[in-house]
Amino acid sequence: MKRIISIVLCITALLSAVSITGDAYALPYDTYINGDYEYSINDDGTITIINYLGKDFDVRIPEIIDGKEVTVIGDYLSEPTVKQRYVADTYKDCIKTIFIPKTVEEINNINVFSALPLLQRIEVDKSNKCFSSKKGVLFNKDVSELICYPSSRLGEEYRIPKTVKTIGNYAFYGSKYLSSVKIGKNVKSVGREAFTDCFYITQFYVPPTVEYIGYAAFGCIKAPHSDWVSEYKYDEELGGYDFILYKEICPMKGFVAYGKKGSEFEKYCKSRKRSVGVRSKEDSYMQSVEFKYPKFKKPKLSIKKYNNTFKYYVTYYSFKGLKYEIIIKKGNKKILHRKTLEKDEYNYLEKGKYSEYIFKKFKPGNYTVKIRALIPISGYTFKTPWAKKTVKF
Repeated sequence: MKRIISIVLCITALLSAVSITGDAYALPYDTYINGDYEYSINDDGTITIINYLGKDFDVRIPEIIDGKEVTVIGDYLSEPTVKQRYVADTYKDCIKTIFIPKTVEEINNINVFSALPLLQRIEVDKSNKCFSSKKGVLFNKDVSELICYPSSRLGEEYRIPKTVKTIGNYAFYGSKYLSSVKIGKNVKSVGREAFTDCFYITQFYVPPTVEYIGYAAFGCIKAPHSDWVSEYKYDEELGGYDFILYKEICPMKGFVAYGKKGSEFEKYCKSRKRSVGVRSKEDSYMQSVEFKYPKFKKPKLSIKKYNNTFKYYVTYYSFKGLKYEIIIKKGNKKILHRKTLEKDEYNYLEKGKYSEYIFKKFKPGNYTVKIRALIPISGYTFKTPWAKKTVKF
């Protein structure tokens, strides 16, 4: 690593909008332009990319510019405002893919990747010694740190690789599609605003192995009300539409955080039970969460006999992806054992209600029917106590 430089790789519109503000963002060093790239020259003669000036959807950062190696992806904006982020959404020529060459050694303050509203993939040359990519997600070389999950990457569920120990600052910021993320038990640290504005995540489980949680790591993680932003206005200075008035700070009603008693996540949630952190009119976070321990009551079970077979009915709370596990025994002999989520003309699963006709002829005797719900939360499965009934034939 050569130096700490605030990174940004912004789309053309965002960069142009910011550049016209003039002296407020004056650079402390000379800059040059070659094709679609604005850059500065480092002390060792290598190059730092300052701006991308093109209009391509797929951007391949060059290894060499004007005979010099590109070693740093950087920008003079250390942290864009909410206003600057949202202006980018109004443009069609947004970057969808970024390719990082083998020469790049430094990408710092990765938060500005969140200013790319259509970014789906970040790819890295396999020969790069500092960074790597797995299925479009950016990591450090040994995959111990998750650096950036592109905000428009497709898929509702994501399992963080087992090698990851650190979730970086702004790593999942503004994800448009994620509804479930599994944080593995090797993760020790969750960075600043790592899951802020992940609007489709309504419940979260953080394992007790996490020892550090940064500021607003789970801020504003519930879909806003329709009156969250009350007005749009064309901003001539920025050249795009801007959200100019917050009628209500992003609420988190209905969001539930699950964790272990005494864990760092419990402390984080309870310390923000009724607090709202507001840094400015343009940049605000709701920190309130409802914290629960992952302990669940057993489901309700009823059975109706039909000659020498039966149909069971089971009811539990509504969880997306809810399954049931059923065991039928005669004495110590197991007659049936399976996890079930089928839906056909014989059974249904709606709002936690399930019924199933057992297509089996039972011989005379007493049968024990056991059922429990399997509840998925952030990639983990939690099991309720068994509900039991005896059926006599």
